[in-house]
Amino acid sequence: MTFLITLEQARERVDISSRIDTFNRYLINVQENSLLPIICKQTYEELIDQFSQGGETYLDSNYQELYNVIVPYLTYSVFERYLVGSKYISTAAGMRKAITEIDVESTQEEDANLRNQAKGDAAIHQNNIVNFLEENREKFPLWAESKCNCGNFNKLQSQFVLGKGLRRIGETKIKWT
Repeated sequence: MTFLITLEQARERVDISSRIDTFNRYLINVQENSLLPIICKQTYEELIDQFSQGGETYLDSNYQELYNVIVPYLTYSVFERYLVGSKYISTAAGMRKAITEIDVESTQEEDANLRNQAKGDAAIHQNNIVNFLEENREKFPLWAESKCNCGNFNKLQSQFVLGKGLRRIGETKIKWT
């Protein structure tokens, strides 16, 4: 399995403390279930193929630019999943909350605020990915010719990512220089 970011990269943006195996489980879920539909199968496979040959340094210049736009999205999406699942451990007796003697459990409201913030950050970066690909369609023919570029996906996603202060995907395009 090829992981596009590391726990250390995520820690540069968010306060995440987790075992690497847990982080990687969240990451692969985000990569395959969230990132893949945004950049489409062929573009995702090409990114993974290049990245698996030696990491970030093995990406061609176009995919290096795309990777730099993807990293924040992956970070905040993984963080949002981490916030949901980090309190729980799976045991033979079922799911249990992990609480130590020195911890004070956060309230549901505090948890919801953190998740909403992470989800909003991920949504902003999702918009950045789509806008980047639209602005650079000639550099990403696999994406430009895919069903992800037809507008249907963007309209569907815009309903999901809209929140206070967020724009619809495709509005207020970002100029990438």
